[in-house]
Amino acid sequence: MPKYKFDIKHILFDEDVEAMFKAANTPQERAAVSLLWITGARPGEVLEIRKQDVDVLPEKVRITIPTLKLGSKNKKFKVDKRTLEFERGDNKFLNYLIAYTLNLKNPTD
Repeated sequence: MPKYKFDIKHILFDEDVEAMFKAANTPQERAAVSLLWITGARPGEVLEIRKQDVDVLPEKVRITIPTLKLGSKNKKFKVDKRTLEFERGDNKFLNYLIAYTLNLKNPTD
């Protein structure tokens, strides 16, 4: 992951994310905005996240993000994964994501 010399919060403010969240037309879109903001994942990565990739525990939430990587010799793509953990608390976006995930019926949604 590239190292940036600035904090994204100096460019994108909570109010901007809140406006995107409110402008989302569906629960799925609000979950995507929440995932983007919480994890910093790329939009293509967020589209690949499924219910089974979000592990809701009593004190924390573990999100596994699938990432496509280009192989070196045979130029084929392979799926790499990274796991992020977040403490549960007052984060509106994380709490929305938890509620959305728990309401999904199919683990591949």
